[in-house]
Amino acid sequence: INPGAADAYPEALYAAADALYFRARTAGHGTELYRYNGVTALRLADINPGPGDSNPGEFCAFGPHVYFRADDGSHGYELWRTDGTNAFLVADINPNPVSEQDEGSDSSPRRLTVWRGKLYFAANNGSDDGLWSYDGTNICLIGGGTANLDGVWNGVWELIVFNDRLYFDADDGMHGRELWRIEPTPDRLLSIAAQGAALQVQLGQAETGVYVIEATTDFVDWTPLATNRAVDGRVSFVDANGANRPTRFYRA
Repeated sequence: INPGAADAYPEALYAAADALYFRARTAGHGTELYRYNGVTALRLADINPGPGDSNPGEFCAFGPHVYFRADDGSHGYELWRTDGTNAFLVADINPNPVSEQDEGSDSSPRRLTVWRGKLYFAANNGSDDGLWSYDGTNICLIGGGTANLDGVWNGVWELIVFNDRLYFDADDGMHGRELWRIEPTPDRLLSIAAQGAALQVQLGQAETGVYVIEATTDFVDWTPLATNRAVDGRVSFVDANGANRPTRFYRA
């Protein structure tokens, strides 16, 4: 890669489905993005033009692309991707202008991890150093009720999937730096909709069992309405004596 006795310093090797991705150095182009297909190693892009270093790293395959962080000399270290032919800036998460000490312009994406159809990573947008997600179109800062006073988890550095949960370290402003996790959003178990005079309950699975339907006015005494069999996961029933009465159903 760097002809003769000079070092190429190949680093951050990442094996994707189509090739081996890594960074390497030449005198004329600095440290840039390379791809090895089992036969030849090619520089995919001079992200930081000329002898400047883009230092790509933190590689992670997501969908048809390989994502990584790099510095093009204009935006600081930001999120990039390659299609195996060229490289593209995904987003300038930290829009602060590059200065002589350009750490203030870096979002520094790190710990890129795929979980449940999204790319997760830690990054800094200039004010919040938290956890982010990317679905291929939108980049979102993850925060909420379990967050610090700034509204986000702070200073995320570790990120890993274990038993279909996303684990990470963070400081919520109350407990110090501790272990956190995100759990999958549970699938809807049932939905209820009016079908004329009847109610139709759509179960989460296409069950065919027998269900008992009962109604009440005081939540103490329950009057049987019907015993119906589910068809393709649907149970329908009518309360002829008061459609607004609380109703329950359970599998017999």
